[in-house]
Amino acid sequence: MKYVFLLFYYGILQHFPATDNNLPIRNFVRKLRSWCAGKLFDAHGKNINVEKGADFGTGNGIRIGTNSNLGINCKIRGPLEIGEDVMMGPNVIIITSNHKHDDVNQHMIYQGYYPPRKGYNRR
Repeated sequence: MKYVFLLFYYGILQHFPATDNNLPIRNFVRKLRSWCAGKLFDAHGKNINVEKGADFGTGNGIRIGTNSNLGINCKIRGPLEIGEDVMMGPNVIIITSNHKHDDVNQHMIYQGYYPPRKGYNRR
């Protein structure tokens, strides 16, 4: 079923107009694109917004919090955890290769990765 959502998103929804305008279909486009992307992410909060051209691969390893936004033409790859109330501008790229480097006696490439976290607003 995931392949159906991937095909629907990348084949059709990714190309729908951005929602930063006053088009009558703005809210419908926003809800449809975000609903489909939410089916592909590992987890998502309420009221997420996925803009036109957003590229998130297969969605594996991606968690996005409530009221957060993937900006126009952004590119992200998991594992990535985006907190609540995060606004991502257009053309942002987040590629998650955060190498561990704790062991000075071992090459960094063999130590694995730290999962990145973006936008954690502790209240």
